[in-house]
Amino acid sequence: MLEKKLNLENMKYYQTKDFNKFDLNSQEMSEYLDSFTKKFQLTLADEYNLINPLDIYKFILENNDLIELIQKIKPLLNKIFPNCTYSLEFVPDPEFESLNQLVIYVHSTSSFDKDWNLLKQLKKDFRNLKVSNEKIKRLLSVDLW
Repeated sequence: MLEKKLNLENMKYYQTKDFNKFDLNSQEMSEYLDSFTKKFQLTLADEYNLINPLDIYKFILENNDLIELIQKIKPLLNKIFPNCTYSLEFVPDPEFESLNQLVIYVHSTSSFDKDWNLLKQLKKDFRNLKVSNEKIKRLLSVDLW
């Protein structure tokens, strides 16, 4: 299923090119990337409509703690926006790479005012989420579609 959503050849090229900076032998690198790809599949590709999947993959590969954060926000999304669908997009900042982020879009059929109030509640709950790396929260936001 992942092959349908992502071009695996592009991923392999990116992974090989990027992981040259790490001190891993090819077996360790291969095992890590296989594990990462499985996590990516289970956490994202099956749960979200990925708008720019290769960019999302690259960004999460560079910021691996995002997987934990996305796993923790999913129950909040389901609680506050039940019966909605979600998209995920990598949004690059044109000037500052440090401001790049992922955005989860909530697709809802409710009124904007109602959704806006729910979104405010979600953002409050999001700030209170406990994750191993609190700084990673700046790399993810949630918005209405």
